[in-house]
Amino acid sequence: MQNKPIINAQEIFFITLIAIVGIISFFVFGPYLYSILLALIIAIAVEPLYNHLVKLFRQKTTLAALVSVILVIFIVAIPVGFFGWKIVEGAQNLYTSIANQPTSEIVRGINNLIPNFVTRMNPHIAESIDVYIQQALSFVVQNIGPVFSGLVVALADVLVALFSLFFILKHKTKLVALVKRISPIPDPYDEMVIRRVRESINSVLRGNLTVSILQGIICSVGFTLFGVPNPMVWGALAALAALVPTFGTSIVTIPSIIYLFATGNPTSAFGLIIWSAIAVGLIDNTLAPILIDKGLKLHPIITLLAILGGVAFFGPLGFILGPVVVALFVTLLETYAQIHKKEPFL
Repeated sequence: MQNKPIINAQEIFFITLIAIVGIISFFVFGPYLYSILLALIIAIAVEPLYNHLVKLFRQKTTLAALVSVILVIFIVAIPVGFFGWKIVEGAQNLYTSIANQPTSEIVRGINNLIPNFVTRMNPHIAESIDVYIQQALSFVVQNIGPVFSGLVVALADVLVALFSLFFILKHKTKLVALVKRISPIPDPYDEMVIRRVRESINSVLRGNLTVSILQGIICSVGFTLFGVPNPMVWGALAALAALVPTFGTSIVTIPSIIYLFATGNPTSAFGLIIWSAIAVGLIDNTLAPILIDKGLKLHPIITLLAILGGVAFFGPLGFILGPVVVALFVTLLETYAQIHKKEPFL
């Protein structure tokens, strides 16, 4: 009986000490938490590749982790950086053209599209439409600009994430064992949570996000081929629009088609119509069902809101972190409900 208070005092002391050191550590690693979280997400996504490389290199985990990071750099980081830079450049050019140049050519094109009786009733209707177009485009560019202007800062975060990715992959087994040892729930439920977290992250990255990015790339190619100015910017917007149910990329492609008609390019306009129907529709009808139907299913509008909220909260990295955090929240809720009901795990 005399030893019990001593044990309790020790527990209180260590819990207090852990809490204090943990808070200090949080502030120390605070600037890099997003990068570490991004590295953890990428590590889960490339885990099958890493496991294959470990077998290929005869259990040499350091070499397998290094090769995995190099592949991520060349397959993911460099292309994303290139397209991000092009999007920033295109957004700046678009904003400059809107701010400094009149759109008289568009006004004349709109006049040609509007029936004569309408122009006779309101001779200035084209100018009014032009004002609305300028206001709408200015709103879009001013709101998308801050997102991509942070890409330079995000580059430093990506470098930290790549270094973190190497160590997470190399010490993957030890990290998983540490989580199980610290967790207060039984090991079978720990394994279930870890498995479902992996499934949810892979589902988001390989599902809605992959499909929307592919559609954005296809739209950018179409905009480039048929002469739509600043195709990278509109392709990025098309990638976001792809997450909107029912309407999808048509939110961006239809105004682009109207623009081509208005500027006297009907051939390019019809070409973009065909391109949008075939190329973009092919992804919707073939690739999307294969990728999205696997694993955790997030409604596209939830994914869109998670991306927008993630970008507002995390910065450019929020394009990935936002949907993943929401998916993890849903997964943990489902797992908690299953554990609470003591249902058998699969």
